[in-house]
Order: sequence, then C-alpha cells, then structure tokens
Amino acid sequence: EHPDACLFRCNHHSTQALGYCLVRGLDGQGSCYTHPSALDSSWFLKLGPPLLSPALAHPSYLPCLLTGVLSNSKRWCVTWAGELLSVAAWLQVAVLSGWPLTLIRRAAHSAIARGLSASQHDFSQTVHFMYHLLPHLPRRRCCILHLCLQWLRHRAIWVGDQYSSWALPPHLRVSGISGAWNGDWHALDYHRQSISPPGHQCSDDCRRPPPSHPSVPSVPPATP
Repeated sequence: EHPDACLFRCNHHSTQALGYCLVRGLDGQGSCYTHPSALDSSWFLKLGPPLLSPALAHPSYLPCLLTGVLSNSKRWCVTWAGELLSVAAWLQVAVLSGWPLTLIRRAAHSAIARGLSASQHDFSQTVHFMYHLLPHLPRRRCCILHLCLQWLRHRAIWVGDQYSSWALPPHLRVSGISGAWNGDWHALDYHRQSISPPGHQCSDDCRRPPPSHPSVPSVPPATP
C-alpha cells in the first residue's frame, strides 16, 4: 500500500449530498445519480408533493423542469446507469406528486431528448428505459435499482464487466468510432444489496411506503 494513496476507508459505500448520491463498490469503482431532496432514503416523499398540481401548472412546466435537472446532472452522472437512475428518480417524484402517466411520459420523452441528447450515451435507449420503468412506479429505491440493473443486463452491450449503450464489440469496432464503456455494475449491485431491507424481495408491497414511514398527504387524482 502506498502511503499517499487514498483508499476511501474514511467514506461509506454511499454518500448523499446536494441532490446526488455517490456510490462505490468493494473494488473502488463507483457511480453517481441524482437523489432529489424531496425523496427519503426509500425514494418516497419526505413531506407533501413537491411539484405543482397538473391542473394548475402550465403545459411546459414538467418538460422544462425535467430538462433542466437532467441537463445539470450530466457532469456528475457520467455513466449510463447514472443517467438511467437520474431519470428514474424524477419519474418517481412526478408519479408521487399525482401527475398522470400520460403527461409524465410525454414530458420525460421530451426532456430526455433535449437534456441528454449531447450525452456520450444513446439517449434513445434511455427513452426506451423510461417507457419500460414508468408503469412500475412508484417503487422502493432498491427495487428501482434492481429494475435498472436488469435493463442493463438485457439491453446494454457487454464486454466482460464493461457495458455500453451503443458501442460495437471490439472485433467489429471501426477505427475512430467507440462508445462509452462503463464499469460501475458491481458498485451499483453492491449498493442495491446494502439498501435492501433484510430478506426483502420485490413485490407489489414495494409500491407503498415502509410501515414506519411518516404519513404523507394524499394527492387527489388529477385530470390532464
């Protein structure tokens, strides 16, 4: 061990600050995704709905909000999993705030195309992930992580422990063309296991807050 090398022994495996969650695995590799301050550690609302009611909001309110948060998160959430989990976090906020799925779907599609179009990852695949995940929400954070990792396992391009959203395998790669390869799979899987309750298995109960969760004001059904 080199005396000047940082071994991260003074840090927990996950650190949450300023609307982000930074995680690292046992191998030292890590990832980062957004964690909206309106959500608690289980990704249910701390207090009341933080977003305006769709009945009172301008039609461009939710698309502009999602575009802004996704654009600002690009410098921190550099891996594809980080982008997927950032999208998932804000979908969860919108669902818990009482927005209809049709409006969330339309707003998220527009926001991903605008906010992540300059990303090094294939934003069209991120749009597909949004369509896949939205009907399952709301869920606990550990279950959303599980769904995200399942998506990566089946939809990403893999070479060993590295995955990419669009890159060609090495033996087919054209000179000068290469996608972004990420290696944060094990860190996120370790993070998922560490935040899962003992003996927890994903089920329909994951759509409800934990029993010890503080009461949250009910949100009346909104009309588009």
